[in-house]
Amino acid sequence: MTADLKLTLIKTMHTAIWIFYNVVIFYLLYAVIAGKIHRWIWIGLGLFCSK
Repeated sequence: MTADLKLTLIKTMHTAIWIFYNVVIFYLLYAVIAGKIHRWIWIGLGLFCSK
């Protein structure tokens, strides 16, 4: 595996994780505004805090 390929894989993984956490944060915002506090909120909050 070349250094360029390793760097591309790391950047791709970082971007995917960054997008995932942004989706979680926006879902938390939506759920609080909509008043839909349930199990997924606590899962999302746990993922956010584990970051």
